Amino acid sequence: MKHIRVLQNNFITRYDRGSQDNNWNYDNDYLKFESNGTGSYTAGNDMYDISWQFANSDKTEITYTLHDYANGQPTEGVDLDIRLENVFISENSLRYSELYTNENGTNTICSVYREPKN
Repeated sequence: MKHIRVLQNNFITRYDRGSQDNNWNYDNDYLKFESNGTGSYTAGNDMYDISWQFANSDKTEITYTLHDYANGQPTEGVDLDIRLENVFISENSLRYSELYTNENGTNTICSVYREPKN
């Protein structure tokens, strides 16, 4: 994760890699998309399987399902559906807007900028 802003419950979470002003830690937050429509999401020490697909022919929207995850933690048998919009993919970055509703009904919108993991 290079940069993220999250709006959830009228509270903004911010993170910029290397900044001292972060109010949330995304140091070990990784998203991996495999070409076969599978992948993984890593948050700290937890890793989750995902399934994904482009949601339009322009490849500017992606939908993915985060398996066995609800309300920010592992939850067996519960999946979280996530929509990425305004997707921009380059060799050096992945940028997008992220939208989802948690199991408890909380709506979330994010602005995200990721760089490849070294």
